[in-house]
Amino acid sequence: MGVISTAKVITGAKRSNRPVSIQPGNREWVTAIDCISSYRWSLLPVIIFEGKVHQSTWYTEALPLDWAIGVSENGWTDDKLGLTWLRNVFEKHTAHCTKGTY
Repeated sequence: MGVISTAKVITGAKRSNRPVSIQPGNREWVTAIDCISSYRWSLLPVIIFEGKVHQSTWYTEALPLDWAIGVSENGWTDDKLGLTWLRNVFEKHTAHCTKGTY
């Protein structure tokens, strides 16, 4: 992820047949909360940016509609964002997999 002009760019490490955009060196860290099961399924990611308010103008292309975006003071996850992910993503999408009490 980096900044090209005023837009934030999220891209995979392996991009074939696509032009490479050179960045001026102003990159920032983001956090991604992912959950991948050994049973071959995964939960939707949460991407956490540094900031106070999420702005849709950060992207030149639309992100997948089912991705969640979070913001924090330093771009890292915190207790509040982690608990929100556990309640709104993890528990919501894994409740049907529960066997027994746990």
